[in-house]
Order: sequence, then C-alpha cells, then structure tokens
Amino acid sequence: MAFTDRETLVFDADGNELEHYPLTFHEYRNWNGKILPDHRWKHQVLVDKGAKQFYTFFVNDGIYTLKRIDLQTGTANSVKDLSGYPFAQKMRIHNGVLYFIYPTGINKRKALYQVRIGE
Repeated sequence: MAFTDRETLVFDADGNELEHYPLTFHEYRNWNGKILPDHRWKHQVLVDKGAKQFYTFFVNDGIYTLKRIDLQTGTANSVKDLSGYPFAQKMRIHNGVLYFIYPTGINKRKALYQVRIGE
C-alpha cells in the first residue's frame, strides 16, 4: 500500500498494482473556496489486514483521533478518540484492535496496550 497527494494505491505481495482509490480526507475547502491541506493529518496510513480496513490519525491540540478511510470516496470518519493516551507509540491495527506501546509512569517502563476500535 502506498499513497500520493490524490490517491491510495494497493499492491500485491509481488509489487504489482492491484487497485487505486481517491484520497481527499487530508484536504479541506477554505472559506474562499480554495482546497488546502489539513495539517492535523499525521501523514500515516495504517492497514488492518485482518479486517481489510485502512485507518489514519489526525492530531488536534495534542489529542489523537483515529479515522477509518472510506476507500470508495477517499474520505475518513472518526472511529476512536485517543485523548486518554497522549504519548502512544508504534501503533498497529489488527482485526479491529489498536495495539500500541504506552509509558506506564513507573521507572520509565512501557507496556503494550490494546484498545478495541468501535464500530
């Protein structure tokens, strides 16, 4: 999987392009009608291979929001507010569960957390 400014590309295991979809969730229309990039986007796309879904993150005032990408329209809808985990690291998604490393606050230790993504 890869993405450009305007589309998401899906490849097979051999690197052959299988599909491409529009990509517009990272843009917004300014008051004067111009299309501008939404700088809240973290420029990451996560793939849930188990559920065959694509996700991305937006950050507003330090609060992460996980959004599911609708490949047919190129838009993204919020599915999980991660305000309770402001320093989450190494996020991965599998079968509708978000996994990440999070500091425990004890002796600089970190723990593996899992959070079910709401439907």
